[in-house]
Amino acid sequence: MTIALYRLDLYIPKDNRRPCPVVAFVTGGAWIIGYKAWGALLGRRLAERGIIVACIDYRNFPQGRIGDMVSDASQGISFVCNNIASYGGDPNKIYLMGQSAGAHISACALMEQAVKESSGQPISWSVTQIKAYFGLSGGYNIHNLVDHFHQRGLNRSIFLR
Repeated sequence: MTIALYRLDLYIPKDNRRPCPVVAFVTGGAWIIGYKAWGALLGRRLAERGIIVACIDYRNFPQGRIGDMVSDASQGISFVCNNIASYGGDPNKIYLMGQSAGAHISACALMEQAVKESSGQPISWSVTQIKAYFGLSGGYNIHNLVDHFHQRGLNRSIFLR
């Protein structure tokens, strides 16, 4: 069963009599073409195996820059952490997964959240609520990739806050 929400789609097992593990998934798309529906196949297949999947959307460039994308992903993660029990999810078994640009964005969301927590800033979710992080084919050393991407048509300004 898919529940469409404003910024994420939920894929829920048909038979979830017990609290299900949860994957919060942030798709790739080179920061310019990512879309939550790209995780539909993953969501459907894992739901068939008793796992809830939340495919989190984020603004793409030029509508948003990296900071905006991280903020969008963080809002989706917050929704999952604070509401997934209402959909049959186990709040103690939330796994964060990102692919390509989504791996970078979700890793940044985790790091930003950790900094907020350590400095006593108000938070809507905690990194301790995430059981594990899976980054698939992510670009993590962005500083060294900016020129490479720019030569291939990805504007440098995407990486500026």
